[in-house]
Amino acid sequence: MRTMRLSTVLAILAMLSFAVLLGSGCETDPGEFKVNQPPEVYLSSGPPNGDPNVNYKVHFYWNGYDPDGKVDHFEYLVTDDEVTGSIIIDDDVYDTIEGLGYTWNSIEVHDTIISVKADSIPSHDNPDDDIYFYGDDRFLFRAHHTFFLRAVDEAGAVSERPAYRTFTATTIAPAVGIDHPSDIGGVGGYDALPPDIFFAWSGRDSVGDGTIIEPDSTRFTLLKRGDHGLDTQTEGVMLELPEDIWLQWRHWDEVDSLDANISGKRALITGLTPISAGEGEGEYIFMVQAKDEAGAITSHFEDGVNLRKMRIVSSKQPLVVMREPVLGVRASTVDQTYDFTIAEDQPLSLTWTAFADDYGSEITGYRFGWDILDTTNEEEWSSWALSNTSAEASFVSGSHTFYLEARDYSGNSTRVVYRFFVVPFTMDRELLFIDDYDNTATFDPDQGWPAGPQYTWGTLPHDDSQQKAFWDGILTEYGNYDPVVDFFRVSSIKPIPPFETVAQYRRLIWEVKEYQPGTSGLARVARFVDIYAQDEVPFDYLSAFMDRGGQVVLCGVYPVFSMLPMPSEMGNPDYERKGPMAFLRHLNFSEAMDPGESIEAVQRFLPWAQFGIDAVVKPVDQTPKDYEWGGADFPNYRVFWGMDGMGYSGAELELFPNTTGWAPADTLRFRPEVYQWLDQAGDFFMDQTVASGDIDCSIFDCADPPHYYGLDVVEVYNWDFFATTFDPPLNYRENASIPLLTYVAADPTTRFGPNPTEDHPYLTTEFENFDELSFSTGGDAQHTIAMLGMANPEAPSVLIGTVPYYLHSEDAQGFLDHILIDIFGMSK
Repeated sequence: MRTMRLSTVLAILAMLSFAVLLGSGCETDPGEFKVNQPPEVYLSSGPPNGDPNVNYKVHFYWNGYDPDGKVDHFEYLVTDDEVTGSIIIDDDVYDTIEGLGYTWNSIEVHDTIISVKADSIPSHDNPDDDIYFYGDDRFLFRAHHTFFLRAVDEAGAVSERPAYRTFTATTIAPAVGIDHPSDIGGVGGYDALPPDIFFAWSGRDSVGDGTIIEPDSTRFTLLKRGDHGLDTQTEGVMLELPEDIWLQWRHWDEVDSLDANISGKRALITGLTPISAGEGEGEYIFMVQAKDEAGAITSHFEDGVNLRKMRIVSSKQPLVVMREPVLGVRASTVDQTYDFTIAEDQPLSLTWTAFADDYGSEITGYRFGWDILDTTNEEEWSSWALSNTSAEASFVSGSHTFYLEARDYSGNSTRVVYRFFVVPFTMDRELLFIDDYDNTATFDPDQGWPAGPQYTWGTLPHDDSQQKAFWDGILTEYGNYDPVVDFFRVSSIKPIPPFETVAQYRRLIWEVKEYQPGTSGLARVARFVDIYAQDEVPFDYLSAFMDRGGQVVLCGVYPVFSMLPMPSEMGNPDYERKGPMAFLRHLNFSEAMDPGESIEAVQRFLPWAQFGIDAVVKPVDQTPKDYEWGGADFPNYRVFWGMDGMGYSGAELELFPNTTGWAPADTLRFRPEVYQWLDQAGDFFMDQTVASGDIDCSIFDCADPPHYYGLDVVEVYNWDFFATTFDPPLNYRENASIPLLTYVAADPTTRFGPNPTEDHPYLTTEFENFDELSFSTGGDAQHTIAMLGMANPEAPSVLIGTVPYYLHSEDAQGFLDHILIDIFGMSK
């Protein structure tokens, strides 16, 4: 018969004493007294007893009942069998558990998730541990545990024996990797780093159920090369290293109370000895370990991951990156001086940043100054600060110098010097011709382009020498023009006409044709940008030249379109090169907050400010009967004979339903002088099939082949359509420009009048012909091809939306005589 537990005996004696007291006051039947029965408990779910591989986060479920009452709560504990050994489950189990120092945890619910230790390393000497090894000497951390559970009733009685489960918890050690500094030397190499180094690392701990959390804590060590045999090894078992080499464990988010530069995620190591101190000096090894909440510790080191080898040098300097919208970007890791020529009053907007990441340091400050006379005089510099990252200035004349220094934690600094030489507008020469006309020929049969650049196909073919001969023949008529000195050709070597060259002249003829959008010199100098999508707007020295009285003839293939922004320069990803009006906020192409702001943005740029352009379209040479829309070109294109319309998408179609093709040039009749002017180009303006003699008689009357006046490289400015459709309207500003060459809309007598024939190239959605007059602005409205810009009435400039080369030399000479002599005041 087993000995009754002391606690049970005391409980019975207490009840008997209570019964005696009751009996002294009244009569009681001794047979009615019952001894309290202990509650029972059982585990309904958990790992199988003896399971050798259980996640260290374990979920247990249970239940219990009391034969003569009800269960008040439960109590549980978990033993660490790696430390205290296995416990025999017998009548003395409670005394054994409590004697080992374990305490019970009270709980009222019927389940709990417990996290247990899994911090023991398996042994190859124990065959039972073989299941914990995997890969190349990699292993699971493991630890043996027993979960005990008992029920407690309302009288305080507990289950006679606890329910229990014995299991082995396992976990993978957390991963940790050094992120900073980067591993410059690669695996096995020693990185050249300064005496003060910031180390930063990141870690990840797999809980085992797919969840990834941060490690619980980390520690690190710094060794000299050769310590504990670590020299050229790139990987190994870290747990074989002595425990005393490591600094203390710090929780992941813990910051050292004495040094804020040391935490669970980073450490600043200072004062390392450089290799210049002598043989055997200056080479170190830094390692970091992580520990998870189960106690598992990063078990291996790997060069480039949680180990970094260093060779300490004292010559490292920060990388300084300087930016200026016009002057570009300069980067240097050594003291460097750069020279620039700038225009008078050219705004300078300098910004900078510096980096020391590559060699394990951080930037601690910048200082700068203008026109410093004595660089050792601290008063001529700004104070050191991390906020000093920009400076602005402009100068009327002279030379000026900007100094910048950036320094790191070790006190190493990089000095960058910008020397500016201000170029005045001397304008002492008469005329400069800028050949910005790319004659590179291409052929793309898939797109249907003949030999000619992508955006100007179908043009009169010519090369650089032919084009220069054409211009030399005209311009040498002017006594002061020297075809050698006064000629500049844009090229890959000279992508922009230097400002110091332009500033010498009173007048420019700038002929442009782009091979690809944004590749012309004109685009590099005066391209539009959306000022609400770009941080900085580049300096347009061409506008500055014109503001100071310089006169410009812009001509070529779509000269205004060449200045339109690239899609990357617009805040709206749906933007395409559509026209200056593309900035307007209510068309959703600009980042401006309201239409007024976006109109102001357009007005800052050369075509609007200098030439008075509110709108622009560009014609193409396309025969109506050959028109087929195959989607091969820009998706917003709708092409008609003589005109390229830029359609809109989305909600704009409801407001402007004709924008699927709102520029049908067949409704337009040119004034007689325009026909005469175009006729000088002869067959070059005819349909190419007709011009070559290869006529498709199923389309054309072979006995009388048509002669089309398609304008394949003409820009049309301030087209009146925009004046009536936009809100707010884009007004035709008569005081801002004077038309030099215009055409007028067709009248009802043309074959494309109120009753168009079936030859019309485009049909409505109901497959009916359009009423062409509904798209015109009346029979007498003028649409400008060439204009005189009146932004500076004392020195007006001219914009020609086509290439003078297409004219007969005599006609071109007369046209340019009118501009250069009558308007610009030159003489022959």
